[in-house]
Amino acid sequence: MRLSLWLMLFCSVLFGYANAQTVPSTDPLFSFKDGLYLDLEDYKNNHPTLVFSQLCHKDGSPLFDFKLENTLYFHNDTGGVTALPTSVLFGYVTRGNFYIRLNHYQKDYFPRLVVIGALSHFICEVQQSTIDYNYNTPRYTTAILQFVLDHETGTIQPFDQENFLTLLSRDPELYNEFMLLPKKKKRAFTF
Repeated sequence: MRLSLWLMLFCSVLFGYANAQTVPSTDPLFSFKDGLYLDLEDYKNNHPTLVFSQLCHKDGSPLFDFKLENTLYFHNDTGGVTALPTSVLFGYVTRGNFYIRLNHYQKDYFPRLVVIGALSHFICEVQQSTIDYNYNTPRYTTAILQFVLDHETGTIQPFDQENFLTLLSRDPELYNEFMLLPKKKKRAFTF
């Protein structure tokens, strides 16, 4: 049964290496190149737009230790210094780990992608605001939420049953076999 085989190889098929993907995530020796990635194509090709050696301080002095700030600076082709807001990054890599930019309720987070592939599932602790009705003021709490990065489109969506089924429907045969599973098994196999 194809579904059984698929479920055994879940990480390497759905969350692992995809034919169009140049990132060999199923290779245990694979590592992303350190640097700043500005778009999905940089990510797919494992080719950072800027490497850390190009980064500098605002005054142009060398930057010896990378630290993510709201604005980064780099030496441009003319020898000047250009500002780069982190809000335009797709992600960055340090020590081979990819940190993707997640914008959640107008705040940027950079959670680490653990499993890289056609779909990359990750979690992130995000801040949420609620109204304190006793004082009519906003109150902030944190929550750990799950997300999925769609390698094909570069979109990040909440990881839930509905989004999972939409993404799974790209493969009609797998989708139909999944839909035939009992409800309890569907829940378990979603992850």
